[in-house]
Amino acid sequence: MRVVEDWANENLVKKRGLVVDYAIHAPDASDGDKNYHAHVLYYPRPIAENGEFAHYKLTGYKTPNTVDGRKALDEFRFSYQDHLNRVSAENDNNQIVFDLRSYKKRGINRIPQP
Repeated sequence: MRVVEDWANENLVKKRGLVVDYAIHAPDASDGDKNYHAHVLYYPRPIAENGEFAHYKLTGYKTPNTVDGRKALDEFRFSYQDHLNRVSAENDNNQIVFDLRSYKKRGINRIPQP
């Protein structure tokens, strides 16, 4: 939970002024294990200095600090990877290194699974 909250706070709340909600759950995976993951929801209008929603959305490729372009999605992915690896390194019992690049970018010839 700390990883998701810290990541959302840094990347969406502090950097872009957005309101964020998240949910973490673990449905059964196809291999019989659990599929732990989070859903992060945010409204694309930042909070203005007066405390109300701004009159613009952080969407579109020409908007500074956009939240829907390829650049932003890559930034979010690798920032989350860094957060995961930092927390994993702090845990003496379970040090996992996370690499959130695609199979293709890692040179793995495998079809991604749902």
